[in-house]
Amino acid sequence: MKLKAAAEIGINATHLRLPRTATEDEVLHSITEVNENSAIHGLIVQLPLDSIHKIDTEKVTNAAPPEKDVDGKALRCFNMFVMFCVTSLLSIKL
Repeated sequence: MKLKAAAEIGINATHLRLPRTATEDEVLHSITEVNENSAIHGLIVQLPLDSIHKIDTEKVTNAAPPEKDVDGKALRCFNMFVMFCVTSLLSIKL
């Protein structure tokens, strides 16, 4: 739904899906890559994290810097883990 909405308003959106076997370190690494990419202007972390491994949700959501956190911490209640990055909308889903 967010990918479609992004396309409708001219935002280039990308969806990256991580396997359910992704570890906390792998998820955090993906967020770090987004944080360090100046071509990506925003991201959304969606919860719950659907991994077979225990992942610290607070640690993951806090890894998104405020300047790139599109939804903000108050709106992080979604059905799947997805990271959306505006301009290069990146969605990481477990």
